[in-house]
Amino acid sequence: MLKRNLVVLFVWILLVSVINASLELIVDSGSTYSSLQCGDSLPNACKSIQAAITYYSNFISTPQNSNSTLVLKLANGVYQAQSNSFEFIGSGGIEITTFSASTPSVNIVGDNFTNTLISSKNNSKLILTISNIKFSNFNQTTFSFSSSGKNDTSSITFNNCEFINCVGKFDISGESESSRDSNSITFYKSVFENLNTTSNLITIRNYRINLNQSQVSNSLIGYGLIDPYETNRMYIDGSNFTSSSFGGSSFILSMSDDRITIVNSVFNVKSIKSKSSTLFSVVDNKNFIIKDNIFTDCAQLLLALQSSVYFIGNKIINSVALDVPLIDVDIEANVKFDSNEINYPKVNKSIDCTDSTITFKNNTGTNYLDYNAGCNRCSFTYNSETVCSTIAPTSSTTQSSNSTTSSTTSSTTSSTTSSTTSSTTSSTTSSTTSSTPITTSSSPSPYISSTTSDTTTGTDSNSAIESKSISYSLLGFILLVVAIFNI
Repeated sequence: MLKRNLVVLFVWILLVSVINASLELIVDSGSTYSSLQCGDSLPNACKSIQAAITYYSNFISTPQNSNSTLVLKLANGVYQAQSNSFEFIGSGGIEITTFSASTPSVNIVGDNFTNTLISSKNNSKLILTISNIKFSNFNQTTFSFSSSGKNDTSSITFNNCEFINCVGKFDISGESESSRDSNSITFYKSVFENLNTTSNLITIRNYRINLNQSQVSNSLIGYGLIDPYETNRMYIDGSNFTSSSFGGSSFILSMSDDRITIVNSVFNVKSIKSKSSTLFSVVDNKNFIIKDNIFTDCAQLLLALQSSVYFIGNKIINSVALDVPLIDVDIEANVKFDSNEINYPKVNKSIDCTDSTITFKNNTGTNYLDYNAGCNRCSFTYNSETVCSTIAPTSSTTQSSNSTTSSTTSSTTSSTTSSTTSSTTSSTTSSTTSSTPITTSSSPSPYISSTTSDTTTGTDSNSAIESKSISYSLLGFILLVVAIFNI
């Protein structure tokens, strides 16, 4: 009896190890090895990612391997997109990294390639992690992820990747019918450089978008950074957007009530349009937080409609005045500037406010009391002084009306700021209070920490792998107890 139970226990251990196994394959663009079962060593390396995916497809076709993770290790070299594109398969996750950990030099080139490099269609579970890879010379949508199931999940991570010299319709797109809390796309320490595109850089729907310690530089983006495609949640931390310009109406556009937080980042972004282009356009959003950033010679800073926007601890420096208002708020917007350093040329109507509330408090630099703010049914206070009020006071009640307006605005803003800032602070890292925002934070955003953990291990809280592991662990415990009682 004891021997039989020990055999059962041993079989269970083997079963669990198989279910959680991963297939690791080496790929080398210079390989001449032609066997289907390739990649177990460098001499036997798969000659392309497509060859490795074919082997993986056969591998997971058997029930015992169906949830296995694929790890592709690319030897240094140049890889042509034509023979290294693929459609995501399986549910165990795919990781693409470099074979050389110390001196990685892998470049996937999109010259004359007119298809999508990596795509997914209706995968119930998508886990994709790409690390230390350069993508260059692409001119079409390079990555495209889509799913139609209400319970589908996606976790996509680009870690220390480069996107260089891409033009035309290059972008990264994604679409999901499931909740944005089930989907994330993360760029960590990644670089976009020398781009000249005709579209948005990221066109995505129902995702959490994370840019952490990443960079866009020396680029012309056809429209903007992010497409406002329905419901997205975005977190930008420690990233630089420098020496770049955009051709759309706004660089970052939010058109839904989803939390967007931008901290510790640097912006030097101009519009190629002379008018009607804004760095941030915010519509119907009550959770837009901009904290501890540096803005230098940017386009019009803000257009806000029916939104709550908070600028806290930023440096806003423009050497040349724009021919449009720096700040434009309309239709029941509530905008607060607190503890910012603002240096902006003295111009007429640098602030345009209609049917909204603007509050400046504890800022240094430009004094907006010296400016002719455009006020139309607007409450605008500057360090507790009324610049303009919702209802123009009469000469006999000026002092009383100003006092009431200031008190009301202060109370409203304080209440709103308290609740929003409290919520935001709990979701952002402690590094957001840094006095030197140009320095990148040492840890990823709260979104990234959970995402990275999932993608690097190939597991998910709702994954089939984890649920099977729990079931087999319970079975193993029961078998172990039976074995002990039969000794």
